[in-house]
Amino acid sequence: MIGSAVCGQVPLNLSSNHGTNQVTNRHITLQPQQLFDTAFHYYRQNDIDKALFYFGLLTGLAPHHTDTAKQKLVITAYILSANIYYQLSRYRTAYELLLIALQHAERSGDIISQSRVYLSLGLIYHTIGKQDVAIKYFSEALKLGRDSALILNNIGYVNVLSGNLDDAFYVLSQSLQLANEKDSRHLYLVLHSFAMYYRAREIWDSAYHFYRLSLAEAMRESSRQHKRVQAIALSGLGQLYFELNKPDSALFYINQSNLVAIENDLLGVRMENYLILSNIATRRRQGVVAFEYFRRYYDLKNSVLNSVTIAEIGELRRRQESSKASQQISQLTVEQQVKAQTIRYQRILRNIILAVLLLISAILTFVLTQHRRLNTAYKKLFDKSVKLVEYENMHVKEGRKTILTDKVPDKLIAQIYAVMEDTTVVCDPEFTLDKLADLVGSNRVLVSQAINNGLKKNFRTFINEYRVREAQRLFSESETIKYTIEYVAINVGFKSRTSFITAFKETTGVSPGFYLRALRKSLGVSV
Repeated sequence: MIGSAVCGQVPLNLSSNHGTNQVTNRHITLQPQQLFDTAFHYYRQNDIDKALFYFGLLTGLAPHHTDTAKQKLVITAYILSANIYYQLSRYRTAYELLLIALQHAERSGDIISQSRVYLSLGLIYHTIGKQDVAIKYFSEALKLGRDSALILNNIGYVNVLSGNLDDAFYVLSQSLQLANEKDSRHLYLVLHSFAMYYRAREIWDSAYHFYRLSLAEAMRESSRQHKRVQAIALSGLGQLYFELNKPDSALFYINQSNLVAIENDLLGVRMENYLILSNIATRRRQGVVAFEYFRRYYDLKNSVLNSVTIAEIGELRRRQESSKASQQISQLTVEQQVKAQTIRYQRILRNIILAVLLLISAILTFVLTQHRRLNTAYKKLFDKSVKLVEYENMHVKEGRKTILTDKVPDKLIAQIYAVMEDTTVVCDPEFTLDKLADLVGSNRVLVSQAINNGLKKNFRTFINEYRVREAQRLFSESETIKYTIEYVAINVGFKSRTSFITAFKETTGVSPGFYLRALRKSLGVSV
């Protein structure tokens, strides 16, 4: 989970209304600032029930639109209440509170609060798996300039989870620089994100180093968020050692993580730890132990999900009670409508079945026609690809480059093209943007910008075009026509058949299998 004050899932049991009126009568005379200070004190102390109670008193005051100081307190109360409900896994309630806070912030022109709302909304979307929407909200928060180091960290972390590692490194580097220079509050979160980045890169030493740094920074504070990152960092170290097949070290860190998680009611961390413990036991062939840990993982997962379900049911129940009278009146009408609709639906069903049969017949005819058209189109693409390879090979023999650009007469572009003409370099599976930058005497950022801005493509597309061109040349040689697609894919630098097929189709418009069959047919070689 990425770093923010709203991170964490804490299944706390909200207190009942017992004694609420007495407390209200005793404290309703407090001033807004006093209410906020009291609520925030309990918020920092993780006393969720009391924090929600005092925040509720504050949000119920409805300040005048000209009282900006009171409005800001109310907006902050909504945001922090939403953070608490987020910790309780009641995402719907948190979302509704954030929307109210956003309306107040926009009405009062409070840019800082708007940024905080967008940050919290992004975290909700991240939690439910909508990473593209999460980045959109994080970007909106970043435009407003609130907690830039934290927001950049969140964007980088989401990119790590999405596999966009180049983008993640660039954004996380900016976040780390800001955290070191201006805002060290979020340094422990940025360090943890870097640990996750290096683990995704399978650079184990660096991942271990940053996990340790994050753990050390998190232990400087005793807040719930710091405790949570401590537990997550220890869990990450356990997973790292598990991936390195060192189960004893993995068990040590997972058990340390569980101690922190149990002490602070971090159900999400405990749930993931039980799954790791089950995997460790499975690897050790301890079937009974593995089953027991998996059962704990499964029960805990159900418990978290049930807390979400119960919260939603409770909210639906309150809405249902307010409209109970109207539902009773409409129920009689519904019963009469059901009887009439049953007869009508039977007639409609017969017509639908007939329509479906006709539609299936039409679809089959359409598919067969499109299949023939597609084969014809693929044949034309193949012919064009063969002619293009012949044209490029002819120009290579004449000593001229096969790819030129008049739009980017830049020295760096020329150097890049010079390197890319060397097939031994391009077809090296380990050839990366960093290596290209070294060969042209520049750095990865400038080379990446030159390719992106000058050639209007990213590095992956750029290098794949060269590798696919080399594959086409190999396919056309009589000596290599007998080799398989896998052989050619490996020889031009692709690490898997799947990635080669994808890149080949993106570049030529046809699959390598179709291309090779058509080529062999044109050369008179049996398929």
